Amino acid sequence: MGIKYAPLLGFFIGLFNMIPYVGAIIATAISAIVTLITGGLSQAIWMLIVVIILQQIDANIINPRIVGKSLKISPLLVLFAVTFGGAYFGILGMFLAVPVIAVIKILIDDFIRYREIRKRRIKE
Repeated sequence: MGIKYAPLLGFFIGLFNMIPYVGAIIATAISAIVTLITGGLSQAIWMLIVVIILQQIDANIINPRIVGKSLKISPLLVLFAVTFGGAYFGILGMFLAVPVIAVIKILIDDFIRYREIRKRRIKE
């Protein structure tokens, strides 16, 4: 795209992306301002379009898959948990939703295993 300081801005956006929710917004805004100053309005708009598309792919496809695989839960369940947690419990709910869903899944799996073992013992 010909943006000056592109590697630095990319690193900056990636670093701030570690801060949940607001980090990516702050880094994108600062990067847009730097691009506006160094490359003009059209380059800043294109940079914003590309970064927003990439952020959406990262937040809605890649991250749920990574978290889902590491916790052995469905990526769709991760998205649902974050959405539900945010809707009913705000930002704190978004942070805690996935661990709570993971614990609930473990409890359900353990309960199912317990019931299966109990059924086998009753049949014997």
